[in-house]
Amino acid sequence: MPTQTQMRPRTLEDLGVERKPFYTTAEVAHIMAMSDQNVLDRIHLPADHPQHLYAVALGPRTYRIPIGALAQLAGIPPRITIGKHPRRIEDAIRGERAPTTSRSAKKARTR
Repeated sequence: MPTQTQMRPRTLEDLGVERKPFYTTAEVAHIMAMSDQNVLDRIHLPADHPQHLYAVALGPRTYRIPIGALAQLAGIPPRITIGKHPRRIEDAIRGERAPTTSRSAKKARTR
């Protein structure tokens, strides 16, 4: 029997989801096999709650869920993590680190 981490999808394509920037609450409910009301309840949770679902409000009861929030809800890990001071995005994607410089190695400024 596969473990829970083996069953977790690695990409949205593993879920059979069409990639688009935003999803409706009904689409998210269908993808995640939960009710529409459950999705709305997660949207209305405080932002620091672990089950909170980020959504953009278009009206009083109209929301759109970004693709990143859907991936987070599905437990899909982010593709890249960007450090505190990346030199370029390409370096962050490749996993390279910027060279560290110490204060003593820097040239002294003259006034």
